[in-house]
Amino acid sequence: MELQKIYKTKYVNYLSDNFVKEAYLQDKFIAENPQVLPLKDVYNNASALIEKMIPDSKHDFESAVALYEAYPNLTPLVASQASLWVYLAHNELFSYVQKRWKVSANSTEERMKKQWFDNGESGTLSGLWWAVYLTVDEDREDKYELTRTLFQNQTFRTRTFFTYRIGKCREALQGVLGFMTDNKELFKGHEEARATYVSLYFSRLGTTKELPYMDKEFFYNELNKKRRAIELAVDRENVRHNHEIWNI
Repeated sequence: MELQKIYKTKYVNYLSDNFVKEAYLQDKFIAENPQVLPLKDVYNNASALIEKMIPDSKHDFESAVALYEAYPNLTPLVASQASLWVYLAHNELFSYVQKRWKVSANSTEERMKKQWFDNGESGTLSGLWWAVYLTVDEDREDKYELTRTLFQNQTFRTRTFFTYRIGKCREALQGVLGFMTDNKELFKGHEEARATYVSLYFSRLGTTKELPYMDKEFFYNELNKKRRAIELAVDRENVRHNHEIWNI
């Protein structure tokens, strides 16, 4: 099996600076003098991967898990390199990106560039991989149980968690999602508002505690203490302006 290739950074910049919309409307992207490098100890599994990734938002969970499992040796350091995801998006996974975002002649260049050049949004390839990496929990019978909870609501990834500190800390995210998974009835019917409260609560707590050093049990237990406040969170405005919530 051949090593996974990535684009050189200069070539990524070249493609972005010389973006041609029509090139992304074809069945295949034709790269002009591509400049690539091999990744050490990371093998190309994308040829089989394209068959497992389902290009619609309802199946983002399945696609994310398939992407994660296709690259078991990928480290966070390598995964944070846009050049890997840009290469995959322009090559083996080109058709997935095209279909997932319903790219057509009516699509704007700005939106298309965001998808193919991986700006970190939840739907891009790196966003899918990171969503699994941060939530996979080997301590659970189903190690992807927390990942399912994250993907059950699109806004959890696009606004609620990943726009706050909590989405950047593996222990925090696993503790929060573990509590939400084990207390589904507490969140039922008000998932977005209550998840927003949780994110804001830990953002405030982070001003007085070193949260990056806490384990997932800390975050789980903190929410256990805040059950009443969570119950009071019924919509986003209520969360932000109801002083009773924050005084409990």
